[in-house]
Parts: sequence; C-alpha cells; structure tokens
Amino acid sequence: MISDMRKVVTFLACFLASASFLHADDNTAAVLRSKLAEAGPLRIVFSRVSVSPSGEVLSGSDGTLEIQFPCFYVTVDNFDIFGDDKVMWYRDKASDEIMVSDSELDKLLSFVSLPPDGKPAVLDYKFADGSQSKFKVLAVEKMASRWPESHFVLDDASLGENTVVTDLRK
Repeated sequence: MISDMRKVVTFLACFLASASFLHADDNTAAVLRSKLAEAGPLRIVFSRVSVSPSGEVLSGSDGTLEIQFPCFYVTVDNFDIFGDDKVMWYRDKASDEIMVSDSELDKLLSFVSLPPDGKPAVLDYKFADGSQSKFKVLAVEKMASRWPESHFVLDDASLGENTVVTDLRK
C-alpha cells in the first residue's frame, strides 16, 4: 500500500513540475509556493499510465488534483491523498486502509523545477525499479470560490468499523 501511494503522491510533484500555467526563471521552492498561492483554488484533471520496466502497460486511469495551496486533494484509482503543509492522509479505498504521515509537501517542492513558458503538461516519471508513470494534464479549472478547509482533512465519520489507520507522524 505504501509503495503504491508514494507513487500516487509523486504525481503531485510531477504535476507541479509539468504545469503549463506555472513557469518561472527562479526555480526555488519559495517561488513555487508563491506561484501556487497566487493561482488560487484549482481543479486539475489528469490521466496516468503505469508502464513496467519492460515497456508493458500495467494500468491506466484518470484522476483529479484539487489545489488550494498549501492544501491539496488527489483522487486516482482507489486512492485519495489529501493534506496540507503539516499532515498527509493516504486512503486506500480498496483495502479500507488509511496512512497518516507528516506532510511531504516541502520535500516535494524541493525537487520541482518549473518549466519554461509554453511547455506541454505531460511528464514521464521513472521510478528506481525501472517502472514508469506517464502523466498528462487534461484540463485545468480555476475555481470560482474557495473550498472549506474541511475539504482537505480526513473526516473521521467517513471511516468504517474495519478501517485500519496507521499513524506514522513523528
């Protein structure tokens, strides 16, 4: 579960690295934070294809990323990942598992480079095991109003009796 969710979380960094509406000459985490804050609430629809080290397509799906910086909510496959700059919740709906961790937002922002203006919103990301995830941004919608803060927080009432929660926060 953790490996799969880390791959999905990597999408957040991949999206940020390939966002066609974010560009800057200075590629620091502070600049990226500023650009995301200025962008306001956004809903991004994307497609993802996973490819094995041998080139075989393993899976594909569409998902959404909602950003109201520093908060975010990613839905793809059977996963929901949401959080802010303090905590992240990874929810595997298929196995009814939740993993809570300290936020990795600053870590993700630390290795993101903003593209030059006009770059396509497509990214191929290679993992250490040789597998690949290919992401393509299909649509970006600027939201007319802000989401409530509760939109980016795990609702305890949504948990089932058998939900396994693993808290990895320090």
